[in-house]
Amino acid sequence: FVLIQMDNADIWVGAIRAVMDYGNPLLSAFFYSGIMVSWVYFRFFAYVYCVMATFSTSGRLSTDNNTDVLPITNILLIVLLWLNFYWFVLLAKMGVHIVKGKPKDLQNVVTKKDLQD
Repeated sequence: FVLIQMDNADIWVGAIRAVMDYGNPLLSAFFYSGIMVSWVYFRFFAYVYCVMATFSTSGRLSTDNNTDVLPITNILLIVLLWLNFYWFVLLAKMGVHIVKGKPKDLQNVVTKKDLQD
């Protein structure tokens, strides 16, 4: 279930990647809002309620009373939640750059010197 609910936001990410090269700002804004809405709903609310809360309350039954697995799995689920918060902040910063009219790729920065080499 973790992967299923995480992939819902990835549909919008793929869609915005497809239209960003064509430079249609209206379509990009629509897909960006789809990313943000699906991210908040699926990666925060659905994840916390359906995955973390369910595993915390019924985890002992699902792991056949193997208590060694529970702390490790809970730690991994919490780390994934924090990663989702971190990625959400990065997406929000990207939205601020788009609204200000200065969109740029922060991960793949190519300078004029790089192009000359």
